[in-house]
This record gives sequence, C-alpha cells and structure tokens, in this order.
Amino acid sequence: MNTPHAEWLKTFLKNKIVTIPHAHVNFERIKRRRRKVLNCGYIGTNKPYHIKVNEEVKKRLAEIGLNFKPLFNFTTRQEILNYYKTIDIQIIGYFNFLKDEPRYHEKKIVDAMSFGIPTIAGYKLAYRDIEDFYIKVNDMDELVKEAKKLKSWDAKRLIKKAEEYHISKIAKLYENLT
Repeated sequence: MNTPHAEWLKTFLKNKIVTIPHAHVNFERIKRRRRKVLNCGYIGTNKPYHIKVNEEVKKRLAEIGLNFKPLFNFTTRQEILNYYKTIDIQIIGYFNFLKDEPRYHEKKIVDAMSFGIPTIAGYKLAYRDIEDFYIKVNDMDELVKEAKKLKSWDAKRLIKKAEEYHISKIAKLYENLT
C-alpha cells in the first residue's frame, strides 16, 4: 500500500491504517550492467487498451533506434527477474489511464529501480511516494524525447531508493504489527 491509498482508506475507515509498501521482486539485488541503451520494455497485462498503447510505443521508439518488447502473462517471479535483466529503460505509456486512482501502486517502477533501470511514465497519483525517481511525461512526444535523452543515468540513486522496498525491510514492517 502507498500513501495515496492509505489516505483514501482513511476517508471511510475509522481504525488505524498501517502503511506497508509492496516489496520489489529483486530479492537477490541483481543490477543492470549493460552500458549500451537499446532495449525498452513494459511489464503488465495485455488488455486491448494496453496492447494498443504498447504498439504505439514500440513504433515511436523504433524511430529513434530503441527496441520495445513488453512482457505479458508472466506467471513466476523468475520470469520477471529474467525480463528486467534484458531491458535498459522501462516505459509506461499510459498518460490518462488510472491517473487519479489511489489504489493503483508504484510497484513496477520500484521493481525497475531495484535493477538500476529508469522508468518513463505518465503521472499517477499513486506514484507520489517515488515522485523524484521516475521521469514524468504527459504524452507520447515527451516520452520519445525523454527516451532519446536517456543514454546515461544515475543507477545508484535508483537502487538506493529501491532498497527501501527490499523484502528484508518490508518483512520487518509486518513483524512490527504485533
């Protein structure tokens, strides 16, 4: 759960709300090691809206020499780990989709951060807790412009922030509930 979700719950629940974020998938602390930036990706569902947006992202990124391959229908954590090992930039190309939904969460961005992979995404209320750790864009043109700029970035900064979401830290938050 993130801060916007907790704030939303407080509007109708009277009991104490304890905020425990989602742990990222990178328990092993695997780091992105490639120097060249070629591969972009998105991990998520393959509903018609997602497919349409991701086809547009793929087309637009190809115009600037970047590959784009989303991962849909994954079933294991290992599939997710293997996928993040293959991408250099995460792209979330949904600009008005669930923009103000407090129950949405930032887990995809934190997962990518844990590998040292930057994310370009449209603004979402639910991303507020990690606001300074992804590149916010408003439309497809801005997305392409920012992807073009991402030839180098501060992976250490992303990894350091993602460490707050490591399973070892999240487990301690659950232990403290008793």
